[in-house]
Parts: sequence; structure tokens; C-alpha cells
Amino acid sequence: MEQFSIKEVYGKMRRDTEKMEWRKLVWSNYGAPKWIFMPYIALHRRLSTKDRMVKWRITNVLTCPMCLLEDEGIDHMFFGCSSNVGIWNRLLAWQVIRITGLDWQGQIQWAIKHMTSKNSTAQVYKMTLAGMIYHL
Repeated sequence: MEQFSIKEVYGKMRRDTEKMEWRKLVWSNYGAPKWIFMPYIALHRRLSTKDRMVKWRITNVLTCPMCLLEDEGIDHMFFGCSSNVGIWNRLLAWQVIRITGLDWQGQIQWAIKHMTSKNSTAQVYKMTLAGMIYHL
């Protein structure tokens, strides 16, 4: 009789897909579960931003409600909007982290490179990022 392996069946069902480089930012996070889900949605670019809602015909107003200057999209919402960038910079200053001038992708790439370990600085950063995404 042939040997049966649950691990082998699971691997075939899962199809050994490519691991996302940002997975540790999301799933190795001690923040509130509702916070942790939002970076996952944001990293898949599935947040209900105004640019997406216009495509769905839910609204016809694209203007960012925080700064009232530019159209709201995921790139603008987190690291393009002057109001939100101010909030983020204060949160980083509280953690004594000095990075400025990065857009959404730049921030994520920086975090992947510097904040995927299990030390307390990385854990606080990941919780702060998740909380900011959730509350904005």
C-alpha cells in the first residue's frame, strides 16, 4: 500500500505559490486583528479609495477629503497627502525613525528591508503602520 502524506497533499493543493515579500509586515504583527487586515488589503491595492469608487460609480468626487488638493488614490492617501504625511512623520518621530520623502512603494520597500525582524522596534513599527492604514 502506498504511503499517504498530508504535507504532500497540502503542498499540491496550495500549488507552492510565490511568497510575497511583504508577508512579515502583515502576518507577523501584534496589532489588533482588524488593523492587520487593512495592510493586507492595501498591499493588494483593494482599499475603497475615491479613485476606485469613481470606477464603481459610487461617487463622482475624486478629491482627497484630508487635504482637498489632489485626487485620492492609495499612493496619495498614505504618503502623498500632506495632512497624512504629517501624521505619519509624527508617528515615526515618536519611534525615533528618520525616513522622509518616500512614496507608498518606497515606504513598503523600506519596511521590508528594515522592519521584518522580531525585535521590539520592528514590532512597534509594524503595529504603527497597520494602525495608521486602518485609521486613515
